[in-house]
Amino acid sequence: MKQYAFTIKLRNDKTSIEEYRRYHANVWPEVKEALRRVGVKHMKTYLLGDRLFTIIEASDAFNPMEDLRSYADSPKVREWDRKMAGLQIPVDEAREGGWAMMELVYDDGWPAR
Repeated sequence: MKQYAFTIKLRNDKTSIEEYRRYHANVWPEVKEALRRVGVKHMKTYLLGDRLFTIIEASDAFNPMEDLRSYADSPKVREWDRKMAGLQIPVDEAREGGWAMMELVYDDGWPAR
């Protein structure tokens, strides 16, 4: 199993942050199903102020750069993504806008190379 971490910011206003929380309290089943289909086994998102941090655990075959782009093959998933994008602001480190993949710099259980 592989693990990935991503970050993005939300629009820094109370309405956007509350709307994001509201949507994520009841994620649409089509979104969950699409993520599972591309190999995401478990996902957690944390919020601090306007900063989001997401951890994804995925199958060994999962390729985040390809699979996270291709998971939105249904109109309902694309609608979800448009709604979320309207609440988000890319961080400076994001290559193509949106979420930026974070580098793992420490894991006390990670075997030495």
